[in-house]
Amino acid sequence: MELDLDRLIRVILEIMAEEERPTDEEAARIFGRVFSDCGKEEEDQ
Repeated sequence: MELDLDRLIRVILEIMAEEERPTDEEAARIFGRVFSDCGKEEEDQ
């Protein structure tokens, strides 16, 4: 599975901007969302 790191970082920053200083649990959810979204893109291609 190959990730576009620039896009990955941009998505993480966008999601983090939506949150206010995430707790560990929230951070885990955020990264879960990011990698879930990346996985969906892989399937679409």
